[in-house]
Amino acid sequence: MLRAMNVRGFVVSLGVVCGIAACKAPAKEDAKPKEAAPQVNTTPAELKPTGCDPAPKWVGLDACHEDGWVYAVGRKKITSSKPLAKAVVAAKARAAVARAARVMDVNERYILEDSEVLYAHMCNDEWVAIGRMKKQPPPALPACPAKLFEQAPPVPEHCPDWTTRIGWKEGDTYVGVGMSQNTHNPTQAPAEAKARALAQAQAVLRSVVGVDGDSATIPHDSGQLAEGKLLMAACGDIAYAQVSTTLKK
Repeated sequence: MLRAMNVRGFVVSLGVVCGIAACKAPAKEDAKPKEAAPQVNTTPAELKPTGCDPAPKWVGLDACHEDGWVYAVGRKKITSSKPLAKAVVAAKARAAVARAARVMDVNERYILEDSEVLYAHMCNDEWVAIGRMKKQPPPALPACPAKLFEQAPPVPEHCPDWTTRIGWKEGDTYVGVGMSQNTHNPTQAPAEAKARALAQAQAVLRSVVGVDGDSATIPHDSGQLAEGKLLMAACGDIAYAQVSTTLKK
């Protein structure tokens, strides 16, 4: 009996304490409002007539986005050296990508990291190249049309497929392709092609592109690439080189 009374007394006393202290369950913290998802334009980009045939569809593109990538096309008239113009059009493509992604520093230069120039195609008297970088697209940038990148550029006769490419990343590997047409000293063409391929691999890692896209400089820290696999090809009087590189440990 005494135990029961004590229990009842304890319950009563607890009830009194709770009544005085206004016992309540711990209040939950107010949930933070969720950030609105970035607006993404789903309207497909317009493809202009390419003016040359055969040509991949992206030759008629200005800029678009797909799967978190911003794509854009650069163009360069061929006035003298085809290999030199191809090297310049890579910078043009990167500048176009930076403009489309709205990336620009206070010095009116474009600084890009892990940017790629997937393909280059010679259309009549100009090189056309398509570049891309991983970036949240601006709201106004249109979506890439369906199946835009399924068609690769035509491969030069007796050349491997990789000769249509410029610079890209595969995992931790930075790959560049260069070409040379040294008519004065043909024996130097392979070395020139390799040097241009290395420059393109470095540009994938990090590059600073001028506003007009006519020039690209590589900061000193981009020289931390170690050379790996080298592929060479000769197509007529043009030498091609593909260099695979990785960051030095």
